[in-house]
This record gives sequence, structure tokens and C-alpha cells, in this order.
Amino acid sequence: LKLWRPKLCTGPFPPPRAQPGCGGGVGAMLPKVDEVVEAFRSWDVDGTGTIGKAELTELIRTLAPGILDEEIGRLFEAAAEDGLRVDDVRYEELLRWIWATDALGAGTGEGDSAPAGRDGGPLWDATYAAALQDSVARHPPEKREKVVEYFDTVSSRMRSDDYSERIKNTMFKKLDTDRDGKISFPEAAGFIGKALRCAADLSGAGARPAASEVRAAFDAHDPRAGGMLDEDEFLALVRYLQVLVAKAALPFSRVID
Repeated sequence: LKLWRPKLCTGPFPPPRAQPGCGGGVGAMLPKVDEVVEAFRSWDVDGTGTIGKAELTELIRTLAPGILDEEIGRLFEAAAEDGLRVDDVRYEELLRWIWATDALGAGTGEGDSAPAGRDGGPLWDATYAAALQDSVARHPPEKREKVVEYFDTVSSRMRSDDYSERIKNTMFKKLDTDRDGKISFPEAAGFIGKALRCAADLSGAGARPAASEVRAAFDAHDPRAGGMLDEDEFLALVRYLQVLVAKAALPFSRVID
């Protein structure tokens, strides 16, 4: 799906950190895609959060003059296959989908045909695949089997019924302080911030996560842009954060000693 996003390297927006050829790492892609979403919002004069297919096509041509019509067509076809609206397009959802899907092949040039995850949305699954790929590449050949084993364990745990039930029945209810069956951003912000800080501390970055990073993580799991997460959306958010922490914790694991 690297159809037009890489061409934004020389375009009017700052390139995402995970973008091949533009520098940076996969793990920090959210703040940059958020900037692109904000740029799209500046064109959304009605504030609807949507853009017509024809209008979006013209906008893509403006941002990436060399793109072919067939490439744009393939982009919309792939988005439709993953359940996104492609007539009255929710541009934030589409942009985050493009970034998350491309993360599967970031730095390798092999992400074009990789399917986006469907379990709670593409982000956590794509982030998992990117984390695995990046971690394997950072270790010598004799360690790579152990790295895969480590991530297989993480994936199995996150996909288990026990994990899902614990997140929904314990963590969700604990954060849902007003008992409305939804998690709002204020209810989730502290938890997200702690998880991002944990990942930063483990990786050695040490910097406190910016408010924009916390917000971006929440918004990426709020497909209706309603400011509320249901149980499944919250589960996807927790899995996403779990992947970030698991990747950062890998150097401390006994698995690769």
C-alpha cells in the first residue's frame, strides 16, 4: 500500500517517522500521522470528518502529482476490502489505516500486499508485525528464533480468551468511572500515558510521552471519532500498548539470554 504516502517525503507535510526513506523508527509513527490528520482537518471546512471520494482523489493527485489512477484505484479497493468506507470517506480512519498497514513493510519495501489486522482494527496487529520485524532485524541470526518465540508468546497471550475477559471485565470496568459502558479520553488518558512512559523507560528513551501522543493513541482506536471507546475498541487499544511495552522489554527477557 505504499502508493502515495512515501511521496509525501517531499510534500507539504512532515513525513511519519515510520516512513521508508524518510528516517525514524516504526514505534513512533503515531504523532506524525496525527499531524497529517490535522492538515486534512484544515481542509474540512464543514468539520464533518469526511471527504468525498472524488475530492480525496483530487487531493491525493495534488499531494503526489506522479501517482497513477490505477494506483489510487488499488488504494481504494484495498481499503474497501478492510471494511473502510470509500465513498463518503472518513479521512482520519483512512490515513491511520494507511500508516498502520504500511508499518508492516517499513524499511523493507515488502508491505504492499500484507493484510491489515481485523481484530479490533488494523493498528495493534500492524504494530505487532512491525515490532516483530524490527526486533528480528536488530538481532544476530543465532538469536532470531528466540525473538520470534518471544513475540509468539506475546501474541498468544493477547489473543487468548482469558486476556480479553480480564481486560473487559476488570480493567474496562475500573476505568469506566461513570459506569456508562464506554471509556472516554479523560478516563483512559492516565492509563495510556503510563503505558507509553513504561515503554519509553524500558527502551531507554526516558522522555515523558507528549499529550499529543496520548491523544493520538486514543483517537486511533476511536473509529467513529465520538470520543468514546466500547469494550472491543478498548481491548484493541490495550493490545496496541501491550505490543509497545513488549517490544521495549525484549532486551530484558530471559528468552534471548
